[in-house]
Amino acid sequence: MKTIVLVSLVAISFFYSLIAYGYPKDCIVINIPSRTLDLYKEAKIIKTYPVGVGRSQFPTPIGDFKVITMVKDPGWENPYRPTASMRMKSGQDNPLGTRWIGFKADSGGEYGIHGTDNSASVGKYSSHGCVRMNIKDAENLFDYTYIGMPVIVTYDTVRVCIVNSQVLLINFPDVYKLGKTGINTIKEIISNLNTPVLWDATIALKTIRTNVSGPVKIGTVLDANDLY
Repeated sequence: MKTIVLVSLVAISFFYSLIAYGYPKDCIVINIPSRTLDLYKEAKIIKTYPVGVGRSQFPTPIGDFKVITMVKDPGWENPYRPTASMRMKSGQDNPLGTRWIGFKADSGGEYGIHGTDNSASVGKYSSHGCVRMNIKDAENLFDYTYIGMPVIVTYDTVRVCIVNSQVLLINFPDVYKLGKTGINTIKEIISNLNTPVLWDATIALKTIRTNVSGPVKIGTVLDANDLY
């Protein structure tokens, strides 16, 4: 069921609006609970990709970052083995796939967005903190990316979208135990949609509290006759 919800979200993502949070016009936004990566260009989502993110014991860092490294056909070395052991050349069988986009470095190493030779791990909590993509998706994202491009990692356990004039809410589990997104955030998202809607806060609140995955209809788009 979780896989179906994720696929549904990606399929309808172009109707989803979250431009109200003051994101830069060009940026990468990774949302942990939905396991999605939105590519923004000129303040609009032009692509949404499914991604694998860090397991709860190895969480993907949350916050505002920037692209610091970009590597085509990266090699790989097992970070949990002695130096120079388990090295692998670039290629389709490489755990990093064919592209690496680093966005955070600390004493423990570098976190990045990369391809993976294990496509089954995409869309899941599957990594040691990095963000995994299907190889072709990583190659596509790489072509839009540049050094210094903002990378924003969020933790929103709900997403709002509009499909066929229906306002839908999609709810995701709080895997990192950081708290569920509240009704006030949903109000903020809806108030900044690029179209007038009529929605039911009671249904939205119930959906959050009962952990219904969705998509759940919480409202409808108003047409011109409804505005006067």
